[in-house]
Amino acid sequence: VPPDGLVLPKIVSADDLLQIEALIDDAFRGSPMMHSPVSTHFALIALIETAEAVSDLGNVLRQYFATRRAGDAEAPARLQALIFGADDYAAQVGAVRSSGGDNREVSFARNMMLLHAKAHGLQAIDLVQIDFNDDAAL
Repeated sequence: VPPDGLVLPKIVSADDLLQIEALIDDAFRGSPMMHSPVSTHFALIALIETAEAVSDLGNVLRQYFATRRAGDAEAPARLQALIFGADDYAAQVGAVRSSGGDNREVSFARNMMLLHAKAHGLQAIDLVQIDFNDDAAL
């Protein structure tokens, strides 16, 4: 069974998304699965993990969707969701992760990702809980 989609790490530009999307479209074009639900619903989920990605996310999404609208109307826009990569973001900006799960050191970036996701009709997937030994937080 083929996968339903891909999670793409370290996305910082519309070109990152469009190049991968073009490769996927090319792989489906001419294949026996070209018109199957797999090809038409194959989703991309972008990981937003850097200060650059957070600060330019509105422009990235506007460019991505404008390019999709101007391109092949038959091919679906595959980007369906954004994930906030809190730990990579915190490491890149030099933040120390707080204990207790309040995530105050990443809350601004986290909320910016949520804002841009919702403004562009995308699902927003929150940060992961990496302390698997903390039963209360899990």
